[in-house]
Amino acid sequence: MRIRSGLIGVLLGLGGLSLAQSVPTASELAARIERAGKTVSYAAVRSITIRSERGNRTFEERVLRSGDKMYLSYDSGTPYADQQIYEVGGKRYTYTKSNNELRVAPIRGGGLETYKLLAEAAKKSAVKVTRGDAVASRATFFVEIASDRGRGTHRIWIDREKYVVLKRSFAVSSSEEIGGFEVLKIDFSAKISSSKFKWPAKAKLITVQDDVRRLAKELSIKPMMIPDSGKMALVSTGKMEVRGQNILRQFYTDGERRLSLFVMKQTDAEMRFSMRGVEVHRWNSGGMTLILIGDYSEAELKKFASRVKA
Repeated sequence: MRIRSGLIGVLLGLGGLSLAQSVPTASELAARIERAGKTVSYAAVRSITIRSERGNRTFEERVLRSGDKMYLSYDSGTPYADQQIYEVGGKRYTYTKSNNELRVAPIRGGGLETYKLLAEAAKKSAVKVTRGDAVASRATFFVEIASDRGRGTHRIWIDREKYVVLKRSFAVSSSEEIGGFEVLKIDFSAKISSSKFKWPAKAKLITVQDDVRRLAKELSIKPMMIPDSGKMALVSTGKMEVRGQNILRQFYTDGERRLSLFVMKQTDAEMRFSMRGVEVHRWNSGGMTLILIGDYSEAELKKFASRVKA
């Protein structure tokens, strides 16, 4: 009996090993994330952290997703309570209830960007996939991707069953993260109405380029932009003040790397932006000072600079 029990124990142990989920390669994981992005539905709450000049800012958003469509909303009393966000057809529509304006921009981040990032990293063997810690009580695969030229690390936790990104961050060092998100709770069985992905029919549509032109007029400068090349896209804009200088800020991405353009009236003053591990290119043109900052080489930034125009 002892021998038989021992044998059964060994067999059970082997069975457990055979049933254990193996760690996929980066290429396999990328393909599964791409498929999940077209089929998986859920309701979730996630915490977002954004780094700014004034330090990290954290807030929560409620997420409804059905395949490649997503709806984001915010609780009353929070800074973003006036906004509702719809991601449909590869674009992000931000609706502001108070003025009935609907701003459209390319989608940044999310499953599609993660898929592209993983697929590209797999080609360069610049990615490590292991079993990760649980996120929102869900088992995960943990992915580390070294960014180009060693300027930081992407850290991604992916649901082992549904292949949804549950947590993501970008770190410039082993201890310093500059932003990301984490799912706090998620329900894959939630019933989601298709009406959730439709914004008000009478909303006024505004593009990011429209906002650049409006802000440039307010600042009495030309609306200098990088033309849309089909790959590098303008996804957000705003204005800021540094050392008394009013600045028009623009944010671009090609889905993998990011680029910021700052435009202001011409100045000889030194402008410092707390962005580590990136190249900076500065030049004057038409009575304005322009600064490009991004995860690109100096030669690449100069090439972008040659394309900037009103």
